[in-house]
Amino acid sequence: MAARPVTFAWWWRRDQALRREAYIREAQLPRGLYDALRKRRPELSLKDCQLVNTALRQFFLAHLKSGRRYVSMPSQVVDDLWHEFILHTRNYDEFCRRAFGRFLHHTPAAVLGSGGGKTNAGLRRCWWHVCKLENINPRQATRLPLLFALDHKLGV
Repeated sequence: MAARPVTFAWWWRRDQALRREAYIREAQLPRGLYDALRKRRPELSLKDCQLVNTALRQFFLAHLKSGRRYVSMPSQVVDDLWHEFILHTRNYDEFCRRAFGRFLHHTPAAVLGSGGGKTNAGLRRCWWHVCKLENINPRQATRLPLLFALDHKLGV
C-alpha cells in the first residue's frame, strides 16, 4: 500500500498547531495577575505564582492538544489565576483567539452537574495531555504532573 501524499492542508494545520503551542508557552500575560492572585491567596510567594502560571499554561496546552475538546481543571489555585486572567477580558479574548482560534469559555464545576460524565472525561483528557507534556506515562505514572500536584504542594 502506497503512503498517502502529505498535503498542503496537513502542513498548514501542523504549522498552525506548532505556532499556537509556542504562543501559549511564551505569551505575555497581563500585568497585575500575580498581584490579584496574591490578594486572593496571600500565602503565595512570587515563585509560587510563577509555578501557578506554568501550570495554567499546561492546562491551556492540554486543551489545545485535545483538539480543543473539553478538559477539566484539576487545580483550585490554577483556576484562581485563570479567573483573574478572564477578568482582563480584552487580553484573555486575544490570547484565546491566538492560542485556540476561538474563545475558551470557563465552565465552573458546579454547573457541570453531579453526574460527572463530562467532568470525568475532561479530567482524563487533561491528565493524558499534561502527562505527555512532562514525559510521564499516563497509564503508569510514577509521579503527578505539576497541574495535578500543585494544590497539595502549595497547601491549597
